[in-house]
Amino acid sequence: MTRKSTANIRKRAGSTRPRRAARKSKAKTAKLHRADDGTRGGGSRANGRDAIALLKDDHRLLRSLLDELAETHAEGHRRQLLARVEDEVKMHTKIEEEIFYPAFRDAVASQKERRLYWEALEEHHAADLILADTRKADVGSDVFGGRAKVLKEIIEHHADEEEAEMFPEARRRFTPSRLRELGAQMAEMKKTGGSKKGALASVASMVGLN
Repeated sequence: MTRKSTANIRKRAGSTRPRRAARKSKAKTAKLHRADDGTRGGGSRANGRDAIALLKDDHRLLRSLLDELAETHAEGHRRQLLARVEDEVKMHTKIEEEIFYPAFRDAVASQKERRLYWEALEEHHAADLILADTRKADVGSDVFGGRAKVLKEIIEHHADEEEAEMFPEARRRFTPSRLRELGAQMAEMKKTGGSKKGALASVASMVGLN
């Protein structure tokens, strides 16, 4: 084999290293995403995502819609966005208050952990109030714009707190299979609409009134 041939082989071999590294990097990134999307422990998207992954998806959608609502000034677009936000908030609240929150409440032991449950219910109530106020405002007014921004801040604060405190605690308390079970229940409720019970019913269930 000539020196030129040997050099060409080494050159080609060297040129494949970056591509191999890139493939390894992509594979590692995909693995990390799978680990965080609720398909750990033998699950798959076909079998359903876990409860936390599903709720985080809702949070991402709501953040996007609220960003757009806070920035737009077109009256027709404001109406459409507010209606979409209201629908998404209602369904998100429903699956949390009827499925995820009661399961979390029953799984935790300390008063500090239960505080997360009560605070989350209060934040839902605050979002309901500002939603109602925003709906009453003239969509072409500065009042509407101001209320839309307050709504955005309240919901984003709530989502941030859940993701920083409640969800990590839930991951520690629930097995992967239990999280997938809760996720399947929530996905089914989103699909069928379910029955709205709300915060008061969640409180009533805790004290055994229903």
